[in-house]
Amino acid sequence: MKKITSFIFICLHVFYVNTIYAQICNAAGNVVIFSNYDGSRETVAGRLNINVDVNIPNLKIGICSYERVTVNIGGAFAGNVTQVIYAGYNGTVNCNCYWPSTPAGCMVTTTITGVAAGIISYVVYPPATVNDPNGWPNILCAYQCASGNQGGCNTAGQVVGYFMSAFGGGNTFRAHETQYNCWAGATKNISTSGNCCQNTLPIELLYFKTTCKNQGKRSFDWATESETNNGYYTIEGSTNALQWNIITQMNGAGKSTSKKIYNAVSDQIKDYTYFRLKQTDLDGQSKYSPIVFSDCKNDEVPTLHVSSKGEGKFNVFFNGFENETVEVTFTDLLGNVISKKFIDTGISSEEIFSLENFASGVYIISVKSSKQTVSEKLIKDL
Repeated sequence: MKKITSFIFICLHVFYVNTIYAQICNAAGNVVIFSNYDGSRETVAGRLNINVDVNIPNLKIGICSYERVTVNIGGAFAGNVTQVIYAGYNGTVNCNCYWPSTPAGCMVTTTITGVAAGIISYVVYPPATVNDPNGWPNILCAYQCASGNQGGCNTAGQVVGYFMSAFGGGNTFRAHETQYNCWAGATKNISTSGNCCQNTLPIELLYFKTTCKNQGKRSFDWATESETNNGYYTIEGSTNALQWNIITQMNGAGKSTSKKIYNAVSDQIKDYTYFRLKQTDLDGQSKYSPIVFSDCKNDEVPTLHVSSKGEGKFNVFFNGFENETVEVTFTDLLGNVISKKFIDTGISSEEIFSLENFASGVYIISVKSSKQTVSEKLIKDL
């Protein structure tokens, strides 16, 4: 619980950002990675179909999942594929895509077809080549690009780092496609895959945090390990994580190889509950930190706040559930359980969920901790 001391109400939200291992996609690269949480079924209608529709010499494909997965590689240029590596869990007990039933097809392990068997490797739960406190020490899944706690999976940078190491030198990272749910008959074109192409800030951001204070003021604090070509920072606020307004600006250090600590205090916070840090280069190019949620009025009471990212994806902010293992359940309006997961919230208050394989309609997300359950409504549009 937060404390009120001398009539000053203080609440603290911290989002640690790891930019060291973020990977930048290269359109001239030859390594493409597909990773998700729930794997797939083995049927044609339920598998992951990779369509090699562009002429990329020496194409190498990495596949990673927590659940068993069936993959078929085809397309006009499938013959260009020279190596495929699967890394992650590969047991017959990991069959979430069959939930709540477990037919015989679930009792097979990961299968990759469409290319010569001799170029395919299946590696079970290998050690990560990139150490990251926000991700798992072994490679098993990546379903989002957001920084911070990964709910028992790997960071995107860990997965890319592993495959680039496994494929060896002389290769270039091209694209990384991620999703949370079952692949469910998805066809992914090599030419358009890459929803997890991260662009790093030209700074190493150690943390970005916001503190609610008295008299309607809010303090923003952040620190950098190093900076290159850094012009200035802009703190932006929003009521819905969609439309953003400037709260305040501050000059950056330009170039620095030592730790820099920044603080800004503003009373121009209005009803904002979402905040982000924008960094602008000396040449005018800008990039953003992940979003932080903080509601000074309700921080003592565990709540959920849902923000649509479009295409069936939602940001869910777990206010008051930090550093807990919680049960997250999705149900329809009739009370039928659609999906159930256990999430380790860690220090982060944000998780990304995908309903892209769910029918359009209204769903209820419930988060259950050891103390209580909080629910919120989700609406998935067409």
